[in-house]
Amino acid sequence: MKPQDDLRFDKLGELLGVDDTRDFFERVWEKAPGLFRGKTSSARSSFLRADWRELAREVSALADGVVEVIVDGRPQKPRSDAAIDEAFAAGGSVRVFKAERVWPFLRTLLSDLELETGFRFGANLYVTPAEQQGLGHHSDSHDVFVVQMSGTKRWEIFDSPYPLPVGHRASLVFEDGTRRDHRGDEFGGRVYPQKLLGAPEMELTLQAGDLLYIPRGFVHRAFTAEGVSAHVTIGCHATTWGDLLALSAAQETRRAPGLRETLPPGAFRRALPKAFVETELRSRASGLWEHLHGDGLMLEAAARFGAAMTPASESEKQATPPDPRPAETETVSLLRLAPRAYVSIGPLSVEARSLAIPARIQAFPLSFKPVFESLLRGQVVSHNDFPAVTQRGREVLTARLIRQGLLVPAKESAPGRR
Repeated sequence: MKPQDDLRFDKLGELLGVDDTRDFFERVWEKAPGLFRGKTSSARSSFLRADWRELAREVSALADGVVEVIVDGRPQKPRSDAAIDEAFAAGGSVRVFKAERVWPFLRTLLSDLELETGFRFGANLYVTPAEQQGLGHHSDSHDVFVVQMSGTKRWEIFDSPYPLPVGHRASLVFEDGTRRDHRGDEFGGRVYPQKLLGAPEMELTLQAGDLLYIPRGFVHRAFTAEGVSAHVTIGCHATTWGDLLALSAAQETRRAPGLRETLPPGAFRRALPKAFVETELRSRASGLWEHLHGDGLMLEAAARFGAAMTPASESEKQATPPDPRPAETETVSLLRLAPRAYVSIGPLSVEARSLAIPARIQAFPLSFKPVFESLLRGQVVSHNDFPAVTQRGREVLTARLIRQGLLVPAKESAPGRR
């Protein structure tokens, strides 16, 4: 059993239309394309809308709004709304970047998925006229969930020439805040000539309400037959083990002065000898594996990347005000783990902190392990489940954890219900 196998991913399950996501992660995630047909009761019914022109106009009105038309496989930026309609009438596809900015339902969905998975999500809208193709054969450097909004679209999916590409290599210490895009080489998505691909591994037609998952690296193309097709592509930009390894090197650099010494002056005018570089790196990085700290790595990764995903909503700010002092508040009987609470269960203690509130790490004895394990599984607990000598002690403790952004009141009428 993997460490996270007991966690629930309810929002992802709603998007896929499944009650349990374990099969998806075991058989499909990063491994193979997956088709999830629409259901009447599916949450994907909220995607069924045809007012794509209004969405495009709202995005283009934003200061940084980007709407493109794709003509003969080449994206272009139209100068006006009229130019969008003209290109569309001539057979061009329309691509609307970051459609979630003007679509509250989609914005909330992506925020929920980010909080649930710890990965970043974004969404683009694609609209293609009848009997047309937008982009040519290509692969993406991120996983995509394609949700058909209206009309139909035919898809061809080919094998992945380069397994699990990433859109950028892990950032180095001196590149903080800088994205190094490797799109076009072996790190990222590429455009592939059809003659190099062979026969498609999968061919299918998406109907309104259907969802298609395509792992990063799998080459694909899509085209319409009769009628206009509109779909939303939700991109998942995951954190990789390579990212974590780069972060571990950064942590060792903070500790070891030898890694903070500069390269010899002129190193970028004339290449340093290969043997010299390799010897120096092996010597200076000898402590990297010795000083690996798993808890510290995950805590810093969560604090740097997780907390920056989505600003806390007004309701969350009200539920977790930035005042860590204990208070005599009304007793809250049923509780859940707060959306941005980060928990680490170690061999000697349980540690937790809120990524939404700048606060120190809270440490708890191992007697708290069962209740935090239940909270991590998405279960509702009672304030009586927390270890304390007296009933009043439990009430004060849980009130403090709410104020520190670790717990939020639950709406369920009985403990243990999901």
